[in-house]
Amino acid sequence: MERILFGRETKLYTLSASCPGCGAGRGQYHKYGCPLESCPECGKRLIKCTCMVLSIADEMRLTKELSKTLTREQVLSMADHSKALDRTYEEKAGFSWICENAPPILQKEMEEMALEIIGGTRHGDKIVVPLNRAAECLGVSEEEARPIMDELQIESCFPGWDEFTGKAQ
Repeated sequence: MERILFGRETKLYTLSASCPGCGAGRGQYHKYGCPLESCPECGKRLIKCTCMVLSIADEMRLTKELSKTLTREQVLSMADHSKALDRTYEEKAGFSWICENAPPILQKEMEEMALEIIGGTRHGDKIVVPLNRAAECLGVSEEEARPIMDELQIESCFPGWDEFTGKAQ
């Protein structure tokens, strides 16, 4: 589903010209990780709802930004209350935080396991995943996986690039 622009939320009423959580102006998307962004499905706070309706690329951007804001204590608290850290975007960010803050030896092992699971290979600083394996891991057809993988490739090559405006975010 498409994200909701600031000022068009159904449950967040503010007279402010910009979002008090992230500074987005009316008619603009909230910055990834904004605590006030609404879920396009249920209208609740996006980072804490369980609808999980964002595109895969938006989910990855959101969890990446959220993981930067989490503390060790927050992640431990989430881990105490969740079996897999996968019910909300905030929990997924907690899992990312764990992976990013693991000792280097564990990071290497986790990457090797992930590559084995997805059938990917590392080539320098790039990871190559066959489209059929990506589709299988995402639970979609190869036709549906192609634009997702294209978007992720663009994002990895040009972080922060906004495909709609052609400018860095």
